[in-house]
Amino acid sequence: MRNLMLTLFLIATLATWAGAQEFEEEMDNLGGKIRAQRVAFITERLRLTPNESEKFWAIHNEYEQKQSDIRKRFKPKKTIADMNDAEADQFINARMDMESELLSLKRDYIRKFGDVVPARKLVVYEKADRDFKIFMLEKSQGTPPTAECPAAAKAWV
Repeated sequence: MRNLMLTLFLIATLATWAGAQEFEEEMDNLGGKIRAQRVAFITERLRLTPNESEKFWAIHNEYEQKQSDIRKRFKPKKTIADMNDAEADQFINARMDMESELLSLKRDYIRKFGDVVPARKLVVYEKADRDFKIFMLEKSQGTPPTAECPAAAKAWV
């Protein structure tokens, strides 16, 4: 009886683990599709040439990775609800330090982006990125896209 229980437990554990792996793979695939749509959307909005696009996205990916690294470094160890006043004060100060680092990083990367694309295209980037986020929100809610972009219309279908 004991062996049967142990066997059933192991089977259940392995089935759960396999299901979790499949879920993670599906989420990775979905994330990849969203990233690809974002690249197409922004590339079209900025009217990047193939050469500009290759260089821009290489720098952009590096920039996003560094942003992520900074955010991870400053991630609080407790949830805000579990913080006392002293910890919340430390959190606020750390948040300001993080924002300062992110701004410094952005300044550095604006120069790098400027080496590969004209300034007028960089100005369009912020709006294009916001428009993509709005497009994805509208898509998730089932409302037709308001963002004017052929890539958005194609992705909607």
